[in-house]
Amino acid sequence: GDGDCGLTLKQGAERVLEDLDSYPVNDAANTLVALGTSVASSMGGTSGVLYSLGFNAAATALSARVASGGTSSTEHWLAALKAGGDAISFYGGAKAGMRTMLDALFPAAEAQTAADAAEAAVKGAKSTADMGKAGAGRSSYIKGEDLMGTADPGATAVGVWLCAIAAAL
Repeated sequence: GDGDCGLTLKQGAERVLEDLDSYPVNDAANTLVALGTSVASSMGGTSGVLYSLGFNAAATALSARVASGGTSSTEHWLAALKAGGDAISFYGGAKAGMRTMLDALFPAAEAQTAADAAEAAVKGAKSTADMGKAGAGRSSYIKGEDLMGTADPGATAVGVWLCAIAAAL
């Protein structure tokens, strides 16, 4: 993209750490909403908005699944991840295969476990290095031949945070 993905994500992570004590951690869906608020207010550009939309859609999906089936489970979380990806796709206009974070999110949502989701996200992110021209996002302004061999930073970030989640579980 334009080289600011890492800085933008760092700002979001720093805000999450600042706000962490105020999160309703005993309520998973509302914690996702709080995460969305944190990133929306700290991450500039489109990324903060897309992450916020994703977190809020995931929260809605998780609430609905928990309400209909008891406590949250891996299946519920993966469905929430898929809902978040769907919202990002809908509002951002990108689809899988367009060299974006969705190339890591959607494969992860198809997994059966958190560890498998992290592995699928990393694999999906790596696959973007062979895609050439980006179909959406800031990287779409760069010639495809200049992107070859370099994974999409947004997709790579999804792999990183899903690996961190899987390691923490």
